[in-house]
Amino acid sequence: MGNSWRGISDTKLQEYELRMLSHSGMDVEAEFTFRNVQIDSSGNFVRTLEVGDVTKPVLVLIHGYGGSAVMFWKIFKPLAANFRVLALDILGMGGSSRPSFKIKDPEEADNYLVEWLEAWRINVVDGGLSGFILAGHSFGGYIAGLYACRYH
Repeated sequence: MGNSWRGISDTKLQEYELRMLSHSGMDVEAEFTFRNVQIDSSGNFVRTLEVGDVTKPVLVLIHGYGGSAVMFWKIFKPLAANFRVLALDILGMGGSSRPSFKIKDPEEADNYLVEWLEAWRINVVDGGLSGFILAGHSFGGYIAGLYACRYH
């Protein structure tokens, strides 16, 4: 995955993700898709998990601090019945890139959090994603709120 985190290998991370998702009651191999959505010219990316029918309304999920998209494993099955779910790993967490973070003040931090999400939205599908529902848990809710305030 090209990140600088040294906790476990990319292979182990993916293995653990699949093991966790196997408890969702869904066919992991057939129903879940993972991809790394590039967000800048430096090669940074946001790991994105997709599940559900592509013809249904889009629900974007952002996990809490220190987590990853697979933390939503218990609710993927009921959500996928009604939505195309795009669950992403916050930049610097989960399987996403870990770019250098040299933020000096809270306003700059808020801007950083909103702008990587906007870059993801623009690059996740050709022409950019529009008309989606955005939800987050804990820190992910904070990011979703910041984003909604700027890009409502």
